[in-house]
Amino acid sequence: MSDIEFQGWTPDPSDARGTASLIWSCMATIFLTTWAAHHPMVSQTGFKHRLARFIRSIMLPEYQAFHAIDFLTGALKLRNIIRTRPGWKDWTLCQAFHVVIGGWKLEETKYQRRRPRKLMAWMAFAAGMFQTSPWTFVDLVVVSKILRSDAPSPDDTRNRTGFGRLAKALTVFQVLWFLANITWRLATKRHISLLKVLTAAYVVCGLSVYVALFCCPQVVREPSIVAASGTLGTTSSPGTLPSTFELGGRLSYLLWALMGSVCVGVYLAAWTYPFNSDVAWWLWRGSVRPCCP
Repeated sequence: MSDIEFQGWTPDPSDARGTASLIWSCMATIFLTTWAAHHPMVSQTGFKHRLARFIRSIMLPEYQAFHAIDFLTGALKLRNIIRTRPGWKDWTLCQAFHVVIGGWKLEETKYQRRRPRKLMAWMAFAAGMFQTSPWTFVDLVVVSKILRSDAPSPDDTRNRTGFGRLAKALTVFQVLWFLANITWRLATKRHISLLKVLTAAYVVCGLSVYVALFCCPQVVREPSIVAASGTLGTTSSPGTLPSTFELGGRLSYLLWALMGSVCVGVYLAAWTYPFNSDVAWWLWRGSVRPCCP
């Protein structure tokens, strides 16, 4: 590799890329891999929640990968438990994800005779009455309060949800183009800027999210209303749901450390990168530390 020659802002030449093109390519890739990868819960579909999740993904890119794998683990185990019940053999992973993100609401007519009189109390009561948690769903299926014929079909689930196919397609195209450019520069022994090294960490975490949540509905346009036969009864503790939502202990820390090591490894690979000034040296290392778990 030839010696590195530092230079300032470079306009786009006719046969190469300038500073503006480099910044635009990296920033667009980082934005798409963090913003478009957002798969919110039904109760957190507002812009404020999405913006907060976006900022958190920028500061901790490995967190969104950890969160996606956590969701996948819960959905897989929920699907496997539901499939053990008679008549539920065709329960899909997409439907399990739909339950995990809160896309189901129970219709319980007996509660409607006990409506509070005050408006605010009724709003709070209704929100709690219709909310269906994953472990409540498991309990109701196990005790046959919800039959397979009462549950939404796969077609109904697809009609009520959006997968953001256009956003995902644009993201995948941008990521593949970025990775192809990185591979070409490495193959031809060309220099790779620190901005591209940083972007590579976001790309790895973003692709992990897309793989883990490939079957997960990205936007629930309208929750599915399910009529449970009989009363709700008592539900068991959240530990009934065989997922990692309430996960604590060694496995949770191990998974977090695994995701964190992805970004830390990329940052450490560029730790001894030559800088043209001490200020740039401290800015890089100072900006890396908050991103490390």
